[in-house]
Amino acid sequence: MQTKFLDCGAWTGCSVKLAKKLWPGCECFSFEPDPRNFHELSKQDTIIIKKAVWYKDSTTKLYLGLSQSNSLFREKRSGEVNPNNFITVETIDLSKWILDNLKINDYIVLKLNVEGAEYDILEKMHKDGILHWIDEFFIQWHWNKINVSKKRHDKISKSIVWKPWKSM
Repeated sequence: MQTKFLDCGAWTGCSVKLAKKLWPGCECFSFEPDPRNFHELSKQDTIIIKKAVWYKDSTTKLYLGLSQSNSLFREKRSGEVNPNNFITVETIDLSKWILDNLKINDYIVLKLNVEGAEYDILEKMHKDGILHWIDEFFIQWHWNKINVSKKRHDKISKSIVWKPWKSM
């Protein structure tokens, strides 16, 4: 059984470095929509998927700010996100991608640092019955930065066993 590390919101790949230490020999998949980050990310031992992780396959606006703080949410209140500065990016349905590319008996580690999209993604994964495929969850929550209610945040965050991700 090989470990599969899903780095959602990969930025420049610093999480891949840590994953390689924590799970030697793991196969890494880095999901990153911001082209400003591709050069540094390409220096890592990872498969790069140049799309934003989301609950559906589509295209949408990525609101730009600091290169590690972009968001699919225009109203994001941190990271210098500018609602008037955006690019159009492709999105990928994470549930579908897991079903199409991984096996239920893989050891799957999911790191979500997706600047607010974590709520819709996790709700879709629950609906699709994919949450139980994930062996370890590492999540950075953004409920207080994108107008997610505390009630919704608590419901979702308490429905899974998760840990905060600490980059190198």
